[in-house]
Amino acid sequence: MSEDNFNLAANYIQNNHKDFNKDQLLNFYKYYKQATVGQLDASLNPKPSFYKFNDRAKWDAWNSLGNMSKEEAMKGYLDQLTELKPEWIDSVDINSKQPSFKAVSRMQSNDELIEDDDKTIEDFLKEGNIEKFKELLSSVDDINELDENGMGLIHWSSDRGNESILELILSQKDVNIDLVDSSNQTALHYASSCGHKNIIKILLMNNANKNLLDEDGNSCIDVAFDDEIKLMLG
Repeated sequence: MSEDNFNLAANYIQNNHKDFNKDQLLNFYKYYKQATVGQLDASLNPKPSFYKFNDRAKWDAWNSLGNMSKEEAMKGYLDQLTELKPEWIDSVDINSKQPSFKAVSRMQSNDELIEDDDKTIEDFLKEGNIEKFKELLSSVDDINELDENGMGLIHWSSDRGNESILELILSQKDVNIDLVDSSNQTALHYASSCGHKNIIKILLMNNANKNLLDEDGNSCIDVAFDDEIKLMLG
């Protein structure tokens, strides 16, 4: 199985994620994680709390592949894309740079297409639309407000690994870098569990507290994506 084709497929999905529904993206996510990381290690990636429906679904999907080899996972990823979009390979630029895969690995929520006029600041953040996010940021009354998912803007930016948006948030007056979500998780918990190293660096440079515990008694180190993240936080 060609790793080059796998990278091209991941690039294609990243650029065309709106063409797939949530279940299809979930399947791509599990194969991608298995192909790039290997079998899910629950000791390094504990199962998310029941409240975090999307994260729990991703955890369950990845875990369902068991000890499937990385090669088999790459094949599963490519087979699914080819079944859904048989013509995909003809539309990609084989000389294009390999993508960062952030949008794919975080499995952006695309339950429905929303017109720009109907989008919230959280929607633009999830899309990584910095210009629109910055435009709406000036009208935010409380930078530390939690949304209907129990998350603040700082949690979403750390979850999505968007450095530019995180820095915009941190530049705001009265921002709480240690803001806790509805499960008492901080931005550092999110960045640590997702493996976003640059986000962790930014948060630590701004004196984020590494010792705060979530509702399950876990620190950001306890939920670290891998040993390298643990060393960063240690």
